[in-house]
Amino acid sequence: IIGMGQNAIPAIRNQINKNAPWYYLRNLAYLIGRIGHEKDASILQPLLLHENNKVQMEALKSIFQIGGNQRGTLFLSALASADSQFKLHIIEMLGKARCSEAVTPLLNLLKKPPKLTPIEQTALQEKICAALEYIGSPEAIPTLSEIAESKSFLGIRWYYTVELRNAAKRALESIKRKQKSSGSA
Repeated sequence: IIGMGQNAIPAIRNQINKNAPWYYLRNLAYLIGRIGHEKDASILQPLLLHENNKVQMEALKSIFQIGGNQRGTLFLSALASADSQFKLHIIEMLGKARCSEAVTPLLNLLKKPPKLTPIEQTALQEKICAALEYIGSPEAIPTLSEIAESKSFLGIRWYYTVELRNAAKRALESIKRKQKSSGSA
């Protein structure tokens, strides 16, 4: 099938059915990721919300490979509906793809994370800081500064965890460095 290249895409598209076995769908997503082009990435969008995490992950990787300028839109479409574990993977891919259109949604998610356990919430927020660092948008500076510079008040517990404050500091320093180097270039 890979040897057929683009000629196989219509046949693969017709085989994607949410009632198909997970391993079949995962393999179809894999094939599209190897032979598809940017215009084919949207075929994989429904698989980002499939009940099986292996199907989700293969769709995510394939969209990353072939999605080009569509990657951010496709990833963001699944972000709100994804479970907490898959959200982390989507956020990571948004950062690696340097999707500037993800900055505002990521900042909103950073400021108002969904109801999660404290450990899951910290992991989510740290992953967002890392993604914002990769993206490097100056738009993130005010929020990251607020988190990085937060202090306790009269012995009242920190609002942000130490890990999150450190992640925000790293992201902030990286974005500022990128700004300086692009400004002096």
